[in-house]
Amino acid sequence: MWTYNALGEPPPISTDRILQTNSPDILQPGYSQIETGFYSYETDKENNVKSKHSFLNNTIYRIGFREKMELRVGLYGYNLEHVGSEDNSGVSDGELSTKILLLKESESNPKTTLNAGFTVPTGNDAFSSDRADPFFSFIPSFTNLLPDSISNDNSLGITWSDAKADFKYGTLWGYGISKSVTFYGEFFGSIPIDSGSNSHGFDWGFTW
Repeated sequence: MWTYNALGEPPPISTDRILQTNSPDILQPGYSQIETGFYSYETDKENNVKSKHSFLNNTIYRIGFREKMELRVGLYGYNLEHVGSEDNSGVSDGELSTKILLLKESESNPKTTLNAGFTVPTGNDAFSSDRADPFFSFIPSFTNLLPDSISNDNSLGITWSDAKADFKYGTLWGYGISKSVTFYGEFFGSIPIDSGSNSHGFDWGFTW
């Protein structure tokens, strides 16, 4: 991750990549931030065939535009796919989006932001929808309502691909082991609104 501040002072670090659940935090004007990483996952069965997917250089560039708004340019990265006995690889699509503060945190309210935008069909044929697909998600964070050692961010929204809509969710829980080390676990998934099969996942790790 790389952060730039036109004023020369480093901002508090808050990242959206590489997890499925975005942070509710918004970069302030004068700040910009690049986040990149990679992730890999396997499915037990995908159309009755086991598969493995890896995404390299999954990157987002965030720019503080207004006090309650940031602009975002994303690249989903290079996709390595193994399905059954077949291998495929190529560049995935990108995205243009914004994140807007809807509700400030208070003693009774969770901090809530809206992330909305559309994909940009920059990927290879095998990994692109060949169209601009809209998406949005609400991101409520209940961290301010929990004990200091526990954090919780959530994401609830809808994505479209090839005119098909999916409800997507994510919930991220963190526990501060010390001042600098946090253990986290994340549940996430996708549920087709019209037709198709559900997809659910879990990941965990440490931040330092």
